[in-house]
Amino acid sequence: MTTVNDDDKQLLRLGAAVVVTEKNDDSKIECLCCYGEYQQSNLKECATGSGHFVCESCISMTVANQIGAGRFTVKCIGDADCKQEYLLALLDKVLTPELSKLLNDNVFHEMVKDGIDNAW
Repeated sequence: MTTVNDDDKQLLRLGAAVVVTEKNDDSKIECLCCYGEYQQSNLKECATGSGHFVCESCISMTVANQIGAGRFTVKCIGDADCKQEYLLALLDKVLTPELSKLLNDNVFHEMVKDGIDNAW
């Protein structure tokens, strides 16, 4: 595993993804939530395009925790100051079918309860 130097730690504090290049020249990006190293194709980014890359496992755990707490929108977990919510289309690709159905059902029920028409 590659260590994170002081410059990279500063970038993390600023909410930027750290790219780690290994000897075989495969670029990996650090998840800004768990700090694991992943191929970029295995990470997801919030819609801001600001480099808030997080792994699918962290997104799934966050969604499960949010549902357990009665919250059905999931804000970016890559930067505490980011207010962007993950789109349901992205979450549907990341979550297990069971968790995705639970989230979508709860979102739908909240919308009906709040009287929101034509939300999709």
